[in-house]
Amino acid sequence: MSVVGEPGRPPVHTGFPIADLDGGVFSALAITTALYAREKTGCWPIYRHQHAGYDDFSMGVHGPVLSAQWRHPRASGFGTCEQCAQGAFKAKDGYVVIACPNQKFYENLANAISREVEGLKDLARDERFSTPAKRLSNRKELEGAINEALSTKSRDEWLEILYKADVPAGRLIMWPSVQQSAGPLPEYDCGDGSPVRKD
Repeated sequence: MSVVGEPGRPPVHTGFPIADLDGGVFSALAITTALYAREKTGCWPIYRHQHAGYDDFSMGVHGPVLSAQWRHPRASGFGTCEQCAQGAFKAKDGYVVIACPNQKFYENLANAISREVEGLKDLARDERFSTPAKRLSNRKELEGAINEALSTKSRDEWLEILYKADVPAGRLIMWPSVQQSAGPLPEYDCGDGSPVRKD
């Protein structure tokens, strides 16, 4: 919870119980590994694990920050804790997810915005954002500029511009849309002839 939510604001619970789900997935993996080991060696292996171990695995970019630098990663809001120009930004009619993990993609993004938005023609040359370190130091200003730019056009307009500029981007799809696109849930036979839906 400490790395979810906006910097400087209270911790926020994730939208789903990730640690509980990880526990089930890694337990199943441990069981299948143990069965495979018994099949190959004739012996049952002994596994010892900590709940925090697989939580660290699921922390993505936050885990290396804590492990390598031994400092608590900051809350990342809608982006990531160690990169800028990465996250969900609001266009006129919805959110666009942008990912600029390196200098090339950031420059592509800045050049695209400079070409498209009259008030941000100098973004690509702005010294405050010229390196990854400077972008981190001026994160709030950079994210404000990107949001300002995206607010001038629709989501589809920006996606077409960003794709042509070779900027990794996509639509932020809300959960109801994901469920609808998946279609009707399949039915399974319980063995006694009664169908069961996998809800």
